[in-house]
Amino acid sequence: MLAERPEIGPGEFKIEPNRAGYAEFVAPDLVEGTLREGYRYLDSLPSGFHRAVFAMFLVSEVHPFADGNGRVARILMNSELSAVGEQRILVPIASRDDYLQALRGMTHNRNASSLVRVMAALQLESSEDNFSDRATGGFWHTERA
Repeated sequence: MLAERPEIGPGEFKIEPNRAGYAEFVAPDLVEGTLREGYRYLDSLPSGFHRAVFAMFLVSEVHPFADGNGRVARILMNSELSAVGEQRILVPIASRDDYLQALRGMTHNRNASSLVRVMAALQLESSEDNFSDRATGGFWHTERA
């Protein structure tokens, strides 16, 4: 996915700390162990929506790469959903703030219910979108009222 940007070490764990705003992510020397523990928990979850959302959150929270963490997190989430034949989730620009706020709520307040609610709403919206007209179709290309 990031092969055109070799300077950021695509597929390699970060070597420098990264942050977004005030959020500091897992330190580079703790990434591998944190992911290992997170995946042990992930393995205990049943396949489907909740497992997919946890996988996305884990990668988002750890931020193991120098760049592309959000994209990788959402690809992993959708891979988990596709594996069991569930509707994939798209996060359109119009819903980005809700998505990021739900992630922050989980990070800072352990508010899983808000994250689950937002992701479930996005999954429903994704299932209702008509993607046949990519220029004008559906919620993907429009701002919410």
